Amino acid sequence: MTATNDNHAFSADRPIHDISQDDLGRDKFAASLAHALLGWSGTDSLVVSLNGKWGSGKTSIKNMALELIKEKGDKKLNIIEFNPWEWAAQDQINTALFKEISKAIKLVDKTAEGKKLAASLTKYGKLLSASESVATKFYNYLPILAGATWFACLAPLFQDANWSKYTGVKLTVILSVVILILKWGGISLTKWGELLVEQTKGKELSILELKNQIKKLLAARDKPLLIVMDDIDRLTTPQLQMVFQLVKANLDFPNVVYLLLFQRDLVEAKLSDGRQQGREYIEKIIQVPFDIPSISRPKLEAILFKKLDSIISKDTVLSAKFDQNRWAKLYRGGLEHYFETLRNVHRYTSTLSFQTALVKNDSYAEINPVDLIAIECIRVFEPEVFRELTNNKEFLTANDDEAYKTNKEVATSQLNEILEKGNNKKALKTIIPNLFPNKAWALGGLRYGHGFSDTYFKELRVCHTAYFDRYFQFSIPTDGISHSKLTELVETTKNSDSFKNTILAIKDTDQLRTTLSYFEDYVEAIPLSNSVEFLTALMDLADIVEDDDVGQISFSASTCIIRITLWFLSRMQDNASRFQDIKSAFQRSTGLRVLEKIILHTEDEIKEDAPSAFFDEAALDTLKSLFVVKINAISQNDSDFLLRHSSLVSLLFRWLRFGGNPRQWVQSQVDNGNILKVLCSFVSKSVVSSGDKVRDKYYIRLEYLEEFANIESVKQAIANLDVAYLTEKENQALTLFKDALEEGNRPHK
Repeated sequence: MTATNDNHAFSADRPIHDISQDDLGRDKFAASLAHALLGWSGTDSLVVSLNGKWGSGKTSIKNMALELIKEKGDKKLNIIEFNPWEWAAQDQINTALFKEISKAIKLVDKTAEGKKLAASLTKYGKLLSASESVATKFYNYLPILAGATWFACLAPLFQDANWSKYTGVKLTVILSVVILILKWGGISLTKWGELLVEQTKGKELSILELKNQIKKLLAARDKPLLIVMDDIDRLTTPQLQMVFQLVKANLDFPNVVYLLLFQRDLVEAKLSDGRQQGREYIEKIIQVPFDIPSISRPKLEAILFKKLDSIISKDTVLSAKFDQNRWAKLYRGGLEHYFETLRNVHRYTSTLSFQTALVKNDSYAEINPVDLIAIECIRVFEPEVFRELTNNKEFLTANDDEAYKTNKEVATSQLNEILEKGNNKKALKTIIPNLFPNKAWALGGLRYGHGFSDTYFKELRVCHTAYFDRYFQFSIPTDGISHSKLTELVETTKNSDSFKNTILAIKDTDQLRTTLSYFEDYVEAIPLSNSVEFLTALMDLADIVEDDDVGQISFSASTCIIRITLWFLSRMQDNASRFQDIKSAFQRSTGLRVLEKIILHTEDEIKEDAPSAFFDEAALDTLKSLFVVKINAISQNDSDFLLRHSSLVSLLFRWLRFGGNPRQWVQSQVDNGNILKVLCSFVSKSVVSSGDKVRDKYYIRLEYLEEFANIESVKQAIANLDVAYLTEKENQALTLFKDALEEGNRPHK
């Protein structure tokens, strides 16, 4: 796309009001319409229709035609614009129309004849409204009137000596008459009264006489009335019938031109019933139909492309990442089918402009522009498909090397379920595989291997798990963790110290868990060549960062690090290389926790005979031995490191199971004055609820402590303590141990 200097603003879906705003070359058609309206003269009314689909520009053309008419000076028409859609009740339409005509005449004609015509039209509308209401209600309650007549015929039965035999019949017809009086009287007699009042004021004219008077007054005018009715296709069927009946009943008004705007097929369908076809009915009333010429595809696309240019070119990142080839394939392959009217163009570009503003960070948008254009098109025109895409992140972003071989039918079925929600399935079958090329094979397209993931990441594509949510939530993270910061973090993975120091610096800003949570989606972007450096840093960090008090549901920072490690390792396809990289990283690292979790994860995979196991049992045994060697060394050289470790109890059990002797080390800590540190390491926490109250419970499991230390020696060590200088944490641990002795393993209350 080329840059443009046009300033883009959110464009409302409103019609234009003058010819200078016309970008589609419709001014000539509007001029033809204006000429037809101005050039008519006759003894009866002229009914002109302007037909076109919603969003095709009927109102815009009407506005341009009226502008041209107003420019004609003395030859111009008296224009009355009336929108019947604004009037809910049928009887209101009659009154409102003639009231509006009356107002217009009063404004332009101050003569006695003009005032007389205005007054006559107002009165005529009231009389029509009242008589219409009475007639309608009379028709609706005709069955009850028939019942009353039947009752009159049966009246002699009441004089029969055996009248009681007919009580049921009598009660039925009596109730019918009561209903007639209450129902019909309550609704329509008011209108009947209005009609009588209007016709008994002095020597008022009847409706017919009044109409003849109006005809004479209209015929004497030198400027015809142009009555414009827009949006009549939005009316209900009864309202629509009322409008056309109103026009039809007054076709003999001279010097009156009606201009009706509507979508013809909708109106024809509403006016069709068992007695008549809507098309035939309309043809009896409309004398000059104008069909809006379709907008040429090049003109419509010129407007669309200009608006898209304006949006994209205002952001340097979007402009730089705009791929002309992808755009051409997406547009010609599917997107073009959603832009058939100018209304759709305005509606779409307005929302696109808004969404682009939402995803900006530091004055530029962190998103792929072609994907954004396509996703927004789906959101606006295919909302059900958009919803399905939103709910299928894992499926749509997964790299299916295994699924390609074994589950093609499942993937194809899942994609077809998404497509079935759409209105234009043909277009979507092109758009969806383009947006999610990793699933194109399921619809008969090419298969893109795992190696393309790095490309998707660099291009900020929706098919990459790191960016998917951004397209469907349409905002950058509100916590300040931008794409640029996360990509910079990816770059540091080539050096263990650089990555570790960056993470520790983030830790000081209290954004560590948030950053790591987002970073999980960026793991695919880390080059596998960085494996040893990256794993070394992760192994160090998992033991350094503390497990924040995040409750039982949220993930701590160390848990996030372990998840990142396992996800990164799952990307490596060769088990031997994976084993060597883990081994090398562990030998360089000072940490224990990550390797512990890798071993446990692999044990579970092997137990389940899962093909995704990281390595075989022989390699697993080697890593267990390395774990024992390292923890033995740490226990001899840096006991404080273990005593401070938030996962000490877990590490002790692995140490024991993998062939080490943690009991000797723990007992030595008890005997050598570190009893309080040992007890603090054995404190556990659970969250319990009672009703609507939630609280933490702290406790020590006595059987865990007994596994590694002699309880009598623990008691003796505690007895020798000076409790006057204990910290709050130490006091808690001491109390919990005593509770465990007294109450068994029940949590402390």
